[in-house]
Amino acid sequence: MRAGKKALRFAAAALMGLSLMACGGAKQSASVSEPVEINLSEKSGQKEVSAALAKAGIPESDIQEFQREVERFQTAVGDASTEDEMADRWEKAYPDFVGTNCRITAFMLGNSLVKVDGGSGDGLSGKENLAFDMEALQKAPETLWDSSQNDAFARLFAEVPAADTKDVAEQVKQVQKARKERGISFADGKASLVTVWLHSKITPEENILFPGHVGVLIQEDGGKLLFVEKLAFQKQYRALRFENRASLNAYLMGLYDLDENQPTAHTFLMENDKLMQDYSVLKKGA
Repeated sequence: MRAGKKALRFAAAALMGLSLMACGGAKQSASVSEPVEINLSEKSGQKEVSAALAKAGIPESDIQEFQREVERFQTAVGDASTEDEMADRWEKAYPDFVGTNCRITAFMLGNSLVKVDGGSGDGLSGKENLAFDMEALQKAPETLWDSSQNDAFARLFAEVPAADTKDVAEQVKQVQKARKERGISFADGKASLVTVWLHSKITPEENILFPGHVGVLIQEDGGKLLFVEKLAFQKQYRALRFENRASLNAYLMGLYDLDENQPTAHTFLMENDKLMQDYSVLKKGA
């Protein structure tokens, strides 16, 4: 298990390095502004986020589970100031539990937003992109949700067959088609799931879309947006307040739209089952 964690840390470090380069090349429009972060390492920040989640209709039981895992992480990593130090302290505290990632955290908070009606989820829990997720669910020191919800989790986040095109609109249709076949739909309200979809064609046989990152988006009074996320298994929870979706788009696309001059579609953002409002590609000519 420890070797698996080291592999995760290496992959995460490589991704972050690429992300920083992508941010440096992104052009921002006049309507885009930097987010304001709420400090989840402090009790006051945790209370502020919990209050916003409750106001948006997230069930109290789900908020309490989220709070418990935030506190677990903070207790384990303490005052660690670097990602490597966080990972080392986490592994010392929980040698057999890799932690929670973005998908697990988003489902923990947002499972009430997801409806499953019919469709098929057979075999989706065994999809390669969910291997670490399912292992984490099994080895968590406390149950993250009832195991009967694992089927909905797999239907929501398992990889999707991609269209053989770089056209984002066509790839959005692929996600919508797969979710319809899996019986997935979403509840309306002040809370939604924002998913960062990545297109992968590593081998000639592989052509898939997978959710590389997910967070819960809260529409606050006054029009501002609160985005709650977990960066990676052994990285911190974050809560960022944005002025608008264009600013959220700049943040997520700067981090995750990494590939250039590849036979794949650009990274795209979906809010629930639709392309996110104000989605745009920041890097031109890729």
